Amino acid sequence: NIKLDRESFYNLFCNIFNGYNGSFMIKVAVTGSMGSGKTTVCHHLAIKYNIPLFNSDKFAKKLYRDNQELKSILIKRYGEKIYNGQEIDSPLLASLIFPKKEELDWINKTLAPFVRVGFEDFCKSYEGIFDYCIMETALIYEHKIQDLFDFVVYVTAPEKTRIERVKLRDQKSEENIKS
Repeated sequence: NIKLDRESFYNLFCNIFNGYNGSFMIKVAVTGSMGSGKTTVCHHLAIKYNIPLFNSDKFAKKLYRDNQELKSILIKRYGEKIYNGQEIDSPLLASLIFPKKEELDWINKTLAPFVRVGFEDFCKSYEGIFDYCIMETALIYEHKIQDLFDFVVYVTAPEKTRIERVKLRDQKSEENIKS
């Protein structure tokens, strides 16, 4: 474990990957708590170093909408009400999984194989074109996918900072965020 400020991290990243010979694709996971700054770090790396970025949250939202196998699994577990037409009822799903650890564990275990395959396909689509790819995910260890990566970067921020960021981003109260 190495703790670095943002600029030191970017400098280290640049030094590690400068001069890489490209014999295989380096896969980097960027993880951290809600509001820690994962997205900021990932976007900076993707833009500054021209690295393809896989956002697992956006991918999961697409899966909920488009993957018939996953839809069937969720409907079997939660009933038809879990979908509003083609879209997952996110507030309902959150109300079902967040209060109960076993439900949260179940959804993470259910999504993990889909996320794994999605990321593997994403990386394959860039092989020979890019030397690196990044996955932004809060759930690398919960999905048990850490073996996919050559490097895991854990982004942190003080709790007060994280809460303020999430309040601004999601328009939620501090009480709602902490629950």
